[in-house]
Amino acid sequence: MIKVLRIDDRLMHAQVTFGWAQSFNVKGILIISDKVVNDPTMKMAAEFAKPESMKLWIKGVDDGIKSLTKLNGFSYNSMVLVESPSVALKVCQNSDVIKYVNMGGQRVGDGRRSILETIWLSDQDFSDLKAIEDLGITVEVQKMITDPGYPLKHFL
Repeated sequence: MIKVLRIDDRLMHAQVTFGWAQSFNVKGILIISDKVVNDPTMKMAAEFAKPESMKLWIKGVDDGIKSLTKLNGFSYNSMVLVESPSVALKVCQNSDVIKYVNMGGQRVGDGRRSILETIWLSDQDFSDLKAIEDLGITVEVQKMITDPGYPLKHFL
């Protein structure tokens, strides 16, 4: 069962594999990223970051969306990682198995403003997150698993 779709521009890192995955008792992670699926170095880094006992799949956006129903049917908990709100929106618009989206780290960039210390969002990011919420999916903003989570409306 998919427990969370986490948006984090770093994708697979220690906070995800040990903090988020442990909190949700995750045994499998699906990274949905056209960039990672086409970059052998990024794939290797993701494989290296995962705990040995955890399953990892790396798929492009279209293939990742196609695999969500199967992933959700597994008997163990899974999480989906994407790098941006725009990818999260595409995933959520094309699948009915995502029920909870957690907005995490997004680096500083042009047109982005800080909403929490490590989360910088543009107007388009807010629009994408609001569109996800309009699909009936819970959207929460949270830096780390040990920090409080805030509903998206807190920042709108």
